[in-house]
Amino acid sequence: MGSVPGRRRAGAGGRFGLVNDQWFCSQVRQFQRALKLGQPVLWAQYYLHFALFSIGLDLTYGPQAALYSELFPASVRFSGVSISYAIGAILGGAFAPTIAQALVQATGGTTAVAVYLLVVVATSVTAVSLIRDRAGIDLSFRNQAEQEVGALITDKRTVESVKTVQEV
Repeated sequence: MGSVPGRRRAGAGGRFGLVNDQWFCSQVRQFQRALKLGQPVLWAQYYLHFALFSIGLDLTYGPQAALYSELFPASVRFSGVSISYAIGAILGGAFAPTIAQALVQATGGTTAVAVYLLVVVATSVTAVSLIRDRAGIDLSFRNQAEQEVGALITDKRTVESVKTVQEV
């Protein structure tokens, strides 16, 4: 799926799809009450939420491996992907439950958690939009110079300038 619209676009679309999760977080207590009472309309909304949430997750995580492998040159790809993924998981995943719990305790509701998640999604979409689309380049060791031209759109180096530096 990520190869048709492009990895960046599919990932960003998935993250916008995850905005559905923010709405669900702000409505969690109403859903808990409805589930206990067995109200069928709210049960349907609950399942619809999870269906939409899984589509957002699929669009986000499906193209992620290919996107990560295109970010780094072949000589450092394994280390680059593993270190960046581990740091991202620690910073993004390890502290999120603690932050969410602190927000619920401070505000007495889950709306602040929904706003926190919206900020995380906006940060993620911004970060992905800064990545240069590198689909279609040769990812082998023979094409090291083209891979070393920065993965960010702000990098103005050219393949020729990288080749010149490598030859020296």
